Amino acid sequence: MNAVAQGGLYQDLEWLQHVKRVCSSCSPLELSLNAPISIGDSVIGLGVRSQHLSELHNRVVRAVSPSPELIARYFELDSYLPHLTLGQTGWGMNGSELIEMQALARTELKPFRNIRRVIMNDFLTEFEQRIREGFVADLEAILEEVAHEKVYVCAVGTDSDFVTLFLAVNTEQSLARHIADMTSEGLCDDAETELYYKWGISEFQYGEHSHFNHISRFLYAEDNVYQYKDEMVKIIAKVVNETKEDLFTKYNQTKEDITFFVSMTDDGLAEELENESVALMTNPQWVPDFLARYDAEI
Repeated sequence: MNAVAQGGLYQDLEWLQHVKRVCSSCSPLELSLNAPISIGDSVIGLGVRSQHLSELHNRVVRAVSPSPELIARYFELDSYLPHLTLGQTGWGMNGSELIEMQALARTELKPFRNIRRVIMNDFLTEFEQRIREGFVADLEAILEEVAHEKVYVCAVGTDSDFVTLFLAVNTEQSLARHIADMTSEGLCDDAETELYYKWGISEFQYGEHSHFNHISRFLYAEDNVYQYKDEMVKIIAKVVNETKEDLFTKYNQTKEDITFFVSMTDDGLAEELENESVALMTNPQWVPDFLARYDAEI
């Protein structure tokens, strides 16, 4: 298991003294090993949960001071994914062998799947911190972008495993433009399709930012995140509810006029999740209309 930054390790070894100073001040670390994960298509390892290991990594990177290009190349800082390497193509293994190793590790190393309650609490605490920071940053960037339009919906999207997260926003104006474009292409000719464009998260026109990437990497490193989905939805609702109205008014929006919910992009349970979550974070005035959204025309 390696916490050292790969970028910036030059042959002159000037970096070595900096790393030694960081390590000499480091106390023993606590960590937990989780289910096997793949990192790209070249590395298989066990996911590692340890806030202190990530902190050590960040200190080492700052000490070595690699360039932004090297930080991006070697997946440092926010892109850092703690893991215990089991195999990699750099050791002479091929893709098929890595897939077989990952499958065997899932069965042979099953004790690593045991997560204590305290670990769950730590996980949810860190998730709340990350989603709070990511949500506010992403939301403000989008609100600034659409300051001259009227936001009517803001959704947090995920997949069926709850390991990817993204923010998606739509405005009344972007909806009208999208429907007009789809109509001109012959892809929208009835009220039912218009409703899909209005409420289908994959059709929302704003949200292509990256602040949630580090949250998704954090979730990907955790074993069986889906078991926490109910608590995660409650945390997302808490973050939405605690986001100040001032952030919205700063960009000519009214928080109470926006419908908030959580959705899945690849699961038949998406509508159920949307209906359950909307009541947790949306002005009660708009909830009945949202629940009946597919029963009426726009």
